[in-house]
Amino acid sequence: MLAIGGVAVCALIWGTTWYAITFQLGAVDPVVSVVLRFGLASALLFAVARVAGGKLWLTRAQHLAVAGQGVFAFSISYAFVYASEEKIASAVVAVIFAALAFLNLILFRVLSKQKAA
Repeated sequence: MLAIGGVAVCALIWGTTWYAITFQLGAVDPVVSVVLRFGLASALLFAVARVAGGKLWLTRAQHLAVAGQGVFAFSISYAFVYASEEKIASAVVAVIFAALAFLNLILFRVLSKQKAA
């Protein structure tokens, strides 16, 4: 039952994200909105990890890996999402963003000549 609740919470939060983005547009540049969003999220996650007693110290290599993933997998893609939502409907942006997972899988298969796990 806990798993179903987790999926429901994730779907509720992630599903409303696209609509919530439209409220952030216009007041500031889309890149500033992304920085504010992920800055607040990282501060909140840091606080939760601190309270839960999680490991918060990383090596230099781990910091670089995490920073690289944050920049390339999240920040750049969401900067494009915010910019695109200024021009087209958020539902269209959400569908295109969801389709990117399949495009990535196809590109991985074609470019690496390996089967995806």
